[in-house]
Amino acid sequence: MNIFIRYIALLTLTVAVTGNAQEVNDEPLNDNWAPSEWDSFDAAEKARRRVAFNAGSPGFGLSACEYLASRKIILTGGDSWPTEAVGANLGGEGPQPFECHLRMMTKRGIWNIENLDLTQLVEDKAYEFLFVWAPLKLKDATGSPGNPVALY
Repeated sequence: MNIFIRYIALLTLTVAVTGNAQEVNDEPLNDNWAPSEWDSFDAAEKARRRVAFNAGSPGFGLSACEYLASRKIILTGGDSWPTEAVGANLGGEGPQPFECHLRMMTKRGIWNIENLDLTQLVEDKAYEFLFVWAPLKLKDATGSPGNPVALY
């Protein structure tokens, strides 16, 4: 995912939730997850990061989801847990939480991948690459673990 799009998503969420765009800074956008460093954290640090991770997340708003769907995309993904913007207490833009999930996946069949570790892509400035997704074939499932691969 392009770092610019991630920044705009964070800015949009910050303004929507707090009403203050000044709260956006240049720190890593999803450093609470830090998958490559997770095993080095003690229990207290892991607990603090879990609370912060689940307190809300940057992501797409409804208009971005509708725009992406109109472009006939087949998949969305990001390094956050919901992909769409989610505020505290699972709040979204409207009364229905996870509206993008409903509109994109359920109604349009657009796949979604969450919690991607994009650290190496950002470090390498790999903004264009061939993306390969190899999900497990599971009968009667609504989701699947898989192996995302970026070739660049």
